[in-house]
Amino acid sequence: MADRLPFAVMLSGGHPNSLVRMVEVVEILLADPARLDTVLTGVDVKNILRELNALQH
Repeated sequence: MADRLPFAVMLSGGHPNSLVRMVEVVEILLADPARLDTVLTGVDVKNILRELNALQH
């Protein structure tokens, strides 16, 4: 069952510039907003900001 995989696993891999399985994660969170905390605890915000900044250049 894909919606029970850890979000870090679902969002890892693929091309660095791709959104990988982001749409799937968003759909899961819309169906179960209580799981948002599990996404935020597994996110390296500094890394995401660095990657977003790199995409702009």
